[in-house]
Order: sequence, then C-alpha cells, then structure tokens
Amino acid sequence: MPYRISQSSNDIAVAERRPFLKRFFFNPIDHIYSPSSLCIFTSHISMARCGFCCCYWFFSISIVLCSIALIIIVIVVQPVNVKFHVVNASLSEFNFITNNNVNTMVYNLSIEASVRNPNKKIGYYYHRIDAKAFYEKKQFAYLILSDRFYQGHKNTTMLHILFQGNSSIPLRGSKLEKFSRKFDKAKNDGGVFKIYIRFGVQTRYKIGHYKSGYYKPKIHCDLKVPLLTNGTSTVIFRTTTCDVGSPLAMEDGEE
Repeated sequence: MPYRISQSSNDIAVAERRPFLKRFFFNPIDHIYSPSSLCIFTSHISMARCGFCCCYWFFSISIVLCSIALIIIVIVVQPVNVKFHVVNASLSEFNFITNNNVNTMVYNLSIEASVRNPNKKIGYYYHRIDAKAFYEKKQFAYLILSDRFYQGHKNTTMLHILFQGNSSIPLRGSKLEKFSRKFDKAKNDGGVFKIYIRFGVQTRYKIGHYKSGYYKPKIHCDLKVPLLTNGTSTVIFRTTTCDVGSPLAMEDGEE
C-alpha cells in the first residue's frame, strides 16, 4: 500500500511540473511538425514554384515573340550584301630593292573600286575605310580614306585609291631569296603581280529611323595588277569581285 501511495504522489508531482517545463524548454521536433509550421513551409514552396513557372513562361513567350519579329523584319527588309568590286587597277611603279641588308619596296598603285548598295530599305553610314596592300603576304602599303559618306538605297559609290611611296620589307636568308625570285619572275613574265588588298570598314546601317551600332566588316580582294610601261600595258585588268563580310546578308545576288 505505501508503494502505491508514493508512486501516485510522484506522478502527480511530475504532472504538475510539466507545464512549467514546457514554458522553459524548446522541443524542435514539436515545432517543425506543428500544423502551423507545416502550412507556412508548404506556402513558401508553392510561392517559389509559382515564381519559377511565371519566369519560365515569360522568357519563353519573349523569345518566341522576338523570333517572330525578327522573321517579319527579314521578310520585309530583305537584306542583301553590299557589293564591292575593283573595276580598275594598275601599277605605274613597282620595284623591290635590296641594299646593305635593307629591303625596300617602291610602289605606285592606283585602284578604282565600286561600292554598290542593292538594298531597297537599308542605307549605310561609312565612318572610316582603311586599305592595306600585300604582295606575297608582306604588307607594303597602308592608307586611310578620310571621306565619310552615307550611301542610300540602290546606290553606287566610286572610290579612287592611290598607294604611293616606299616601305621596308623585313626579310632575310632563304625567305629573301624566295621573295626576290618570285618578284623578278612576275616582272619578267608580262609584268602582272598578284596583289592582295584588304579593306577595313567601320560602318552602321539604317532601316527607317533606326540606326544600328558600329560594326567592322572586312573586304578581301585578290587582284592581278599589270605593271605599266610608258603608261600602257599589254595586259588588261579584269574587274574583280571582292569578298564582303556583313551581318546583314542573307542572299548572294541582287534582284
């Protein structure tokens, strides 16, 4: 009988102290799995999923709309490459001189080029054009065309370029011998020289009232230029089409 009374008293004492313990001791398990905490946690997950879905659909729709707009612009504008031709070129002087280990190229190269804009709705602003001349992969001339101009729709602009002067060609040993041998051979075999011209262009295009940012396409021209003797040559220069790089190009030919 005393044992039972003692046990009952302890149970009552612990039961009376339990509210007091709950006030001062935190049970994380009870907190995490409480109904209110589960509701808050679930609502955060739902909001995150909803935000992700909204962003995904927004970007997807934006990409589709931009693609459709770009296709419509291309169909309406129908961009075509600018056409660049060298219609005439001649050398009135072209000599390679080696003296005291100094190699000098003396040149007088005249080039007449046409720039054709075949587009109906695109104009071009040319802010800078520079030209480099090479023979056997060695640059011997450089020129900046200072005239800025705007080229309208269906327009052709003529460029008159004159390279004149002398430059040093750094060659030694077998490379010098090979270069001299090719130069003399070309001069003796009809006086036609394979000259490579590279034009660097800084331009931007205009469609309606919109003007693009600047871009720098390269224009490559492989020419066979005759050397004039007493102002004439037995070889006639043939018009050469140059390779034009442009971001607004979808066709190769003009309508």
